[in-house]
Amino acid sequence: MPRLFCNRGFFIQFMRRFNLFLVFPALFILFNTFLFAQTNVEASIKKLLNDSSLKNASLGLCVLNANTGEMVYNHNGMQSLKPASTLKVITTSTALGVLGGDFQFETVIEYTGTIDGSGTLNGDLYLRGGGDPSLGFLRYDLKNPKMKELMNIFKNKISAAGIKKVNGNVIGDASIFSSNTVPKKWIWEDIGNYYGAGSCGLNLHENQYNIQFKVGATVGSSTEIDIVYPDLSDVEFINEVKTGSKSSGDQAYIFAAPFSDKVYVRGTVPAGNRDFTIKGAVPDPARFAANNLKKQLEDSGIAVSGLSLSQYEKNNEAKTEVYSHKSPKLENLIFWANKKSINLYCEAILKMIGLKLYGAGSTHNGIKGVIQYWKNRGVDLDGFYIHDGSGLSPDNAVSTFQLAKILQKTTKENYYETFNKSLSFAGDPNDRGSLRSQLTETKAAKNLRAKSGYISRVRSYSGYVQNSCGELLSFSIIVNNYNCSNSSMKKKLMSVLKTLAEMQ
Repeated sequence: MPRLFCNRGFFIQFMRRFNLFLVFPALFILFNTFLFAQTNVEASIKKLLNDSSLKNASLGLCVLNANTGEMVYNHNGMQSLKPASTLKVITTSTALGVLGGDFQFETVIEYTGTIDGSGTLNGDLYLRGGGDPSLGFLRYDLKNPKMKELMNIFKNKISAAGIKKVNGNVIGDASIFSSNTVPKKWIWEDIGNYYGAGSCGLNLHENQYNIQFKVGATVGSSTEIDIVYPDLSDVEFINEVKTGSKSSGDQAYIFAAPFSDKVYVRGTVPAGNRDFTIKGAVPDPARFAANNLKKQLEDSGIAVSGLSLSQYEKNNEAKTEVYSHKSPKLENLIFWANKKSINLYCEAILKMIGLKLYGAGSTHNGIKGVIQYWKNRGVDLDGFYIHDGSGLSPDNAVSTFQLAKILQKTTKENYYETFNKSLSFAGDPNDRGSLRSQLTETKAAKNLRAKSGYISRVRSYSGYVQNSCGELLSFSIIVNNYNCSNSSMKKKLMSVLKTLAEMQ
């Protein structure tokens, strides 16, 4: 179809002005053909709404022309819904605008006191965090040293400063951010598990650890904790996990409050494997970092007389810097934050937004900064209620119009291409996001890109797609409180997303 007729409003006016619906029936047929792609979306939404799995659900879909901001399609677009991880597109876009893609977090080794002639540091050794959520965790193409390698780098720098012994403590300084590591609206079932790891002023190994179980021989039998890695010897593990059936999957949950020295593990792990591993969230990330640095020093012959401690309040005591470590650029961290939906990255980035704009790194200040950023760009935020930067909180509420509008506004920013690359491209086997195996052999393949979201009874997608005329659309679709499986709802939403690429 000629590009002229991709503009529905222009086409209708043109036909009416010259009464061509009556004069040229062929053009009337052409107009109906044009509308067919639009009604495909409507039909897919009606089919979904009539599905029994949505009997008690709420559904919103908003599609905008990314160039003009014009509404292309709307169903309950103004209704505030739980967005799940599609909230990450708001946090990451804001961060690129406030901090810039070249921003880097900085971690510093420093000490108090003096080094005597024998190489003894009479004072405390500090590992001062800059909020880097990627510190000591190796991800493909991020070029970040993994934890053991990083600790060896730190040890070498300390040794090069002439320190052969530490007559004092090793302190993990997390004071750049508030001590409230976990957003207050996160739920107990999530906190303690790896995806519920809180963001700290000093993070290490994405604040996660592995628990490897020896599984029992029969269903209902006890399990044993075989290995905890990285080491958390200062934490007591209370294992209540039982052996489930072979097909039961991972049904184990870790319960631990921030800064707790007791961790409860409950639920089941499947039979059939001798060993089974789950991942947890480190209760005190700053102390965890200090522990690992202290161990690396002692293993290499640098004795430490004191303890490994964490610090969450600023200490104005004079310090001497030994080494400064820079994180990968923010644009690279955002790539992984969106591709792999890493909650920790978005929570740390949100706090850094708060620090940059208001002088204090907290979730509260970060949220305030996000709201002000988009208000300044003309986005109507009535009914916009967020409590974190990642979407894990079930108390978040955002409309599909607001998500689509923020995405549309993002196309006008100089960081749009960086942001766009961080989304998952549908039907692209080389992509590293959740949509790489979806919508293959459709017009959406290698075209539609989005951030997916999922928490209990919530499934969502927000992103971009080019229609059949090559026009860029921004869209958001959210469904809350469906009663089918997550995989089934995903399949149902894919049938809707497919039609967006067919629009004209």
